Amino acid sequence: MPVAVAGAGAAAALALVPLRGLPRAGEIAIGSRPLGVSLFHAGLGLLSISLLWFGTAAPQALQAIEPFRSDPALLEAAGALALVAAVAPLLAFVGSAGAPEGALSRGRATAQALGRFALALVPVLLLDAAMIVIARNLDLGGPVTPQSQLVEFSEASGARRAWLAIGAVVAHPIAEEAIFRGTIQPSLARLVGPLGARTATAVLFGALHAPIAILPMIVFGYFVGRVRDASGRLLPCVAIHAVNNAVALATFEIPVLRDLYAS
Repeated sequence: MPVAVAGAGAAAALALVPLRGLPRAGEIAIGSRPLGVSLFHAGLGLLSISLLWFGTAAPQALQAIEPFRSDPALLEAAGALALVAAVAPLLAFVGSAGAPEGALSRGRATAQALGRFALALVPVLLLDAAMIVIARNLDLGGPVTPQSQLVEFSEASGARRAWLAIGAVVAHPIAEEAIFRGTIQPSLARLVGPLGARTATAVLFGALHAPIAILPMIVFGYFVGRVRDASGRLLPCVAIHAVNNAVALATFEIPVLRDLYAS
């Protein structure tokens, strides 16, 4: 247990090391907009968190309707498309802001972000593993279970498996980044500054995940928040989020890693 705790702390620190030296062209200063406007946009972002459940609510509502009832793949497709459609107004809002002066192009900013995340990927995976070990040793009164999306993907096949992957690797990264790094973080930055904004957004992002994933998601959220502040663009954040989710799906397919959850 002490080894796992120390490992988790070391992994969390190492995951943030690749952020050193990133530019700050996209950081937003306190008071760069009137207080009322900043509060409105921050509130809009917080209210938009409810949209994250839209990808689940839509399929549940469609389950009683043909052809969705008899076609699980079509049901998953509807959920992924509904989630992206739900955040489309937020994406339009974020896109209307434009890139700050001196920011890298979308392509260069995304390539730079993915390169930094490649350096952080192993520590992120080690942090995930350490938190599973810690949770198992705490004896929480029940089994340590993986996220339901991982289990559903592992047990699915065919077209449904493909649409589950699209939902995890495309729809959810777009939706979550539009809400957290696209709306909440820049709005909070006008109230508390860039460091406070990305920290608060990362904590909120982690708190909305399963208890076992809170710390890894806070670290991941801070990493992506710093990437957002590097260029003021959302695409690099979506790209990192997509890679992270794809790696999570892939590693859960490896028996020795999946067995970490076993008692």
